[in-house]
Amino acid sequence: MNIRKAIAGVVAVLGIGVLGMGVQPAQASLAPTNPIETGTGPFTFTYSATLSTSEAVMNGDFLTLTGLNGYIPGTASSAGFTPSAVGTDPTAVTFTRSGGTVSGPSTFSFVIQSTVGSVSNISYSYLDHSTLNGSALPGSGAVQGPIGTAAVPEPASVATFALGGLGLLALIIRARKTRRISGLAA
Repeated sequence: MNIRKAIAGVVAVLGIGVLGMGVQPAQASLAPTNPIETGTGPFTFTYSATLSTSEAVMNGDFLTLTGLNGYIPGTASSAGFTPSAVGTDPTAVTFTRSGGTVSGPSTFSFVIQSTVGSVSNISYSYLDHSTLNGSALPGSGAVQGPIGTAAVPEPASVATFALGGLGLLALIIRARKTRRISGLAA
């Protein structure tokens, strides 16, 4: 009897999970996908975003990428979008639609270059529009992007360096004492 209850419970949970997955709407927008990275420095990151049939981009709509460590200003490009800096933030770029209205389905590419090749999560935000009623569709999230990290030595390396410094200090002190003793003996 316990096995039947366990199996029934598992089936119920799986059934609810499958039904829940069927309720989710299709997600397509100016939300970028993880980039394709090429080059050995500077590194080129190519993001793409796909609009669904119920979406459009209009002049003034945008995609902003934030946290692009090593971003090289002036290297951003995208057909029909104008890249620009975001205030004084050297790690951010905004692609603003300037090429007229385009309805989905349509795919756009956004390219940036960076001096950093390692990746981690960066932030993005966007604005596109619904073709059904013209309403604005803002969004945000995280995607992979160039992110450099500061080199932090491990504790064992710091301890080894400190012990080496103490050893060097001990040798200097011993050499001074030896000179004093030699000077007194002469």
